[in-house]
This record gives sequence, C-alpha cells and structure tokens, in this order.
Amino acid sequence: MLGDAKMFAHPAWPTPWPPMRIDQRNAIAYRMALVAAGAFDAAVALSPKHEWDLAAGVLIMREAAGVAVDHKGRALRFNTPRALCPSLVCAGPALAPLILARTQPIDLPD
Repeated sequence: MLGDAKMFAHPAWPTPWPPMRIDQRNAIAYRMALVAAGAFDAAVALSPKHEWDLAAGVLIMREAAGVAVDHKGRALRFNTPRALCPSLVCAGPALAPLILARTQPIDLPD
C-alpha cells in the first residue's frame, strides 16, 4: 500500500487496517504508476491533490484496467475552478471496493 503510514494507523478508523507493508513516494502520479505496474496493490491519499498531478496517473490506471477515484468512489473531475481533487483511491478493480468501504464514510472538504 502506498500512502501515509500515520493515516492508516490513526485511531479514528472504525476498523483497524490489516497488517500490510506501507510505503511512501512523494509524487502522486508515480504512486499511481507503481500501482498500475503491479508493484503495489493500492495508493490512498486523503488530502487534496492538484488535478495536474493526477491526470497522467488516471490515464495510466485506466489503460491498466485499474480504478482511480476519490475516497467516496466518485470519478475524479478535471478542469474545475479550484483545480483540486479532494482525495485519491487507486487500486485494481477487485481491491478498490474493499478500500472504498473504509473510506466512503469519511467527510472531507470538497
């Protein structure tokens, strides 16, 4: 899993995350490419990301038959006035619903 280890360990999660290897990469598009390539199972970010940082990664994930959506499962929107996406869940089609079941109840600012 690619993401912030502190986020996954936070006590506010109703159900703790299972034991897993968590790693961090600075560039969000690089994280998405690593998931698309199969080097990691998923990437989760619960903080806003600029559209220009996500656009190429979304294309790569789509070409790899993966899922790249916000934490509510909504398609990422581009060319918005704020140019920000609220969050990211990036995973294969089998794993994405399991991650989204944990992230969908979270309320984040749009």
